[in-house]
Amino acid sequence: EEHGGRLEVHHLAEGGTRFDLVLPADTGLRVIETRHDSRPISEAPLIRTRLLIVDDDAMVLSALRRRLHRRYDVVTVLGGVEALAMLSADPDFDSIICDLMMPKVDGKSFYEAIVAEHPQLANRIIFMSGGAFTPRLRKFASAVSNPVLQKPVSREDLEAMLDTLANDAGE
Repeated sequence: EEHGGRLEVHHLAEGGTRFDLVLPADTGLRVIETRHDSRPISEAPLIRTRLLIVDDDAMVLSALRRRLHRRYDVVTVLGGVEALAMLSADPDFDSIICDLMMPKVDGKSFYEAIVAEHPQLANRIIFMSGGAFTPRLRKFASAVSNPVLQKPVSREDLEAMLDTLANDAGE
C-alpha cells in the first residue's frame, strides 16, 4: 500500500483461489547506483604455474584438467613414456602430478629418469595411487620424500599439496 500496490484475492468458480499482486509501473522511487572503481589486489601480475599431469587413464587426466585448469596451466600426458618424451623437449614445469601404477614406465621408473635427466624437477613431483601397490612400488613410495595421494584426489587436496611444494621451492 505504501508504494501504491495492492493484493487482490479471487475465488474461482471451478474451485481454488487466485492471488494477484498489482504493483504500479512507476512508484516515484529512484535507484541510486553506487559505483566503485575496481583496483587490483596486488600490483604484481597473477602468475599461473605450469603443471604436468601424468596418468595412464585418459578419464583421470580429463577430470584433473577440469579441476585444475582455472588456476594452473595444465598439460596432460598419457603415460610415463610420453611424459619423459615431453620433458626432454620442454622441462619447464613448476609441478608434476604422476600416477604410480602405469604400464611400461611406472612412477618409480619415471622418478628415476627425472633424477637422472632433470634433477631440478625431482622434488616437484606429487605421486597418486589408486591403492594397488606392487611390493616394488610400496617400497619406493615409502622411501621417497615426495607426497603420495590416494585416488580419488580432491581438488582441494591437490591444490594444498601444490601450494606446499611451491612454498618449499620458494624458500
